[in-house]
Amino acid sequence: MEGVGGISVGHGVAVGPWGGEAGDEAGLSLRESIMGNRFAHERLDCFHMAMEVAQWIRKVPFPSGDAALRDQLRRASSSVVLNIAEGASASKGNRKKHFKIAAGSAAETAAGLTLLDLPGADPHVEKLRSVARMLDFVR
Repeated sequence: MEGVGGISVGHGVAVGPWGGEAGDEAGLSLRESIMGNRFAHERLDCFHMAMEVAQWIRKVPFPSGDAALRDQLRRASSSVVLNIAEGASASKGNRKKHFKIAAGSAAETAAGLTLLDLPGADPHVEKLRSVARMLDFVR
């Protein structure tokens, strides 16, 4: 079944254009992933998209007076990245939990960016929407 952003989905695992699979259902253990010099999350497009957004949020200047929202967006965007990473190497039940948390944090980050109306934020909000759609496929 074809997913979003070059990710195909079958039996709850994501398979990208790189030909790798993420997750123990596909027979790829964390050890095998590390031994191949890649963690399971490094094979997921949604991880890389989330990382781009999180890094952008850390670099972009925020309006003065919005320090609390800036800090919240940094935490939420980091949560997307970290929960994708943890979920990609977790068992099926825990994978779903982490991917659901990551999708919620993606929505929170997108809402915060929309609220602030930062210049250049629109493409990053779209990336977060794509991340959430991809996570829906792999849960």
